[in-house]
Amino acid sequence: MHRYLLRRLLQAVVVLGLVSGVGFAVLHLAPGGPAAIYALTPSMSAEDLARLTRELGLDRPVPEQ
Repeated sequence: MHRYLLRRLLQAVVVLGLVSGVGFAVLHLAPGGPAAIYALTPSMSAEDLARLTRELGLDRPVPEQ
């Protein structure tokens, strides 16, 4: 019983890592990148978008994000 729970926990961690990695890749491969949805907001200025990109760390290299 104990080995079964440990194996299931390990499987859950692996699946969570894979889902997170795929989600991250999809966001970065989408046209415009992860911040593109904010650019569609009518009240968002270019300065606000640049500030948000900097605050979220989207201006850093992908491995650092």
